[in-house]
Amino acid sequence: MTLGGVTRLSERITAARRRAFVGRDEELAVFGRLLAPGASEAVLFVHGPGGTGKSTLLRQFGFLAEDAGRQVVWLDGRDPITDVTAEHAAVLVDNAELVDVWLREELLPALGDDVVVAIAGREPPSVAFRTDPGWRSVLRTIRLTNLDRETGRALLRLRGVPDSEHDQALEFTHGHPLALALLADVCAQSDIPNITATPEVLNTLLRSLIGSVPTPRHLTALEACSQVLVATEPLLAALLDVPDAREIFDWLRELSIVDYAPRGLVLHDFVRETLATELRWRQPETYSLLHQRARAYYQQQFPAQQSVLLDFAFLHRDSPMLGPYLRHVNATADDFTVTRTSAQDWAKLRRAIETHEGRESAAQAERWYTEQPQSVSVIRNGDAVGLVIAPMIGDTLWVTHWMALDTHQAVSPVQMFITLHLVRRYLTTPGLGQVNVTCLNPDFWTEAFRYTDFHRLPGEDFSRDGKHFGVFGHDWRAVPPMTWMTLLADRENADDLPDTPRPLSEAEFAAAVRDALRDFTRPDRLRDAPLGRDAIARAARVMEASPRDRRAFRVLHHTYLQPAETQAAAAELLDLPMTTYRRHLAAGVARITEILWQEIGLKVDAERSAD
Repeated sequence: MTLGGVTRLSERITAARRRAFVGRDEELAVFGRLLAPGASEAVLFVHGPGGTGKSTLLRQFGFLAEDAGRQVVWLDGRDPITDVTAEHAAVLVDNAELVDVWLREELLPALGDDVVVAIAGREPPSVAFRTDPGWRSVLRTIRLTNLDRETGRALLRLRGVPDSEHDQALEFTHGHPLALALLADVCAQSDIPNITATPEVLNTLLRSLIGSVPTPRHLTALEACSQVLVATEPLLAALLDVPDAREIFDWLRELSIVDYAPRGLVLHDFVRETLATELRWRQPETYSLLHQRARAYYQQQFPAQQSVLLDFAFLHRDSPMLGPYLRHVNATADDFTVTRTSAQDWAKLRRAIETHEGRESAAQAERWYTEQPQSVSVIRNGDAVGLVIAPMIGDTLWVTHWMALDTHQAVSPVQMFITLHLVRRYLTTPGLGQVNVTCLNPDFWTEAFRYTDFHRLPGEDFSRDGKHFGVFGHDWRAVPPMTWMTLLADRENADDLPDTPRPLSEAEFAAAVRDALRDFTRPDRLRDAPLGRDAIARAARVMEASPRDRRAFRVLHHTYLQPAETQAAAAELLDLPMTTYRRHLAAGVARITEILWQEIGLKVDAERSAD
């Protein structure tokens, strides 16, 4: 095909996208006013739940900007951060919650005054955006909601759904744009199922769509996409083990459950999670095989493509051991961000260091703050809730202080977010040779650091103000990032021996977990049980540390671990309706069972003997 032919095809695709867009008149009008000369506002922040059409709306903003003669610059928070140099441009940022600090402190202030910005994310602007008078003067915020009935009808009509089915479709979906698009795909292939409008509707529609794929190979392609962060045509070919994946890749890009990202195709979040979860329990061998192929592909691409480190990490987002280290914090659970410190912050941070570690440690932190102020990072959830001090000395990163301001280095959501922040820094800092991490009470951390290939450095232990510290180090020259990720994956699977019989069937194991949860506050009853109290507590800590699992953990916590008097009281304490409470409780029991099955399912006999 000639270059001219590609251009004409691109124009046809663009025209089709513009024709297929309906509604959002107010949002388009607001952005149109931003494009006008002399507009008082320069930044439009659109936020809303997954599937409400934020990315699609951004694309329409791009069309408007191009019509106005502006250059359009696309950025995606899921991709590595890049510099932006543009004049008289429209900068469009998707998945903004992943790069909040960079947007606020680096990108936006550096843009020219003739640049307009549209930002889309699941969460509203952070507290720093909303409370700063400067940002408030140029920022306009809009929350995307479901489509009204007339707009929903227009969307269904454009997608070919008969008018006679519109009312039922809108009752199902309440105008949720992604659900409507899924329903149109299903309707094109079969009758609309007779179901009610609940959160389970999306899963049911998705299952209907998957059941209508052209071939099993197409189904495998969807499942493969659910395992990776971004799907490209070469990666898809590697996952399917075929020389050419163009036909299937082109089929994927036409599906309503697939969106475009700068680096490839991305499944919508709820679609990805549904597919991945089902594949994991239905075909664990295929699940493992897809991970192996993806890992091999990323290893071939590295180090020429540094971004594959993030893709590689994404493969392990659901593992009980690695997931909490590698998964992005979900802002709906804990809205943590990382910023540099200010003079106002520092007084509070120094007091926390002195409280937890003593005056000598606080004095050392003061020296680093003076000599390398950029080495001090603040963890925020509105206010400062944690800190990291990590100066660079040559090619060595010394993590000299890290803590939640209230609970120090105890396992906590803040501590786990700090771990995630540091791991991402290890994987993305060019030329990093060595990392040394200082810990109070190092004996407590020895096993965790050993698992992650950080070794206690001989001769580096020291005492300050009666407190004992140790230092754990990793040589990234000897074991570079990609090798390190593979090492951790191998260690995670070391006990997964398919030829070793499990002492309990999965059904028996699940029943044992339920019994152990019910008797958690009765140690006498657990003494001879297949699962001990410590095992339940360890798995619960994994859930607590995982942003994805924290909501389910809280329900388990108030039901079994530190139970309220009744389940009704637990639901009231959690401010949940009983139906929602029961759904979260079932999900929590299923998740803790999965963690225990993967982590200690092979060791139940040994634990039973120990008890």
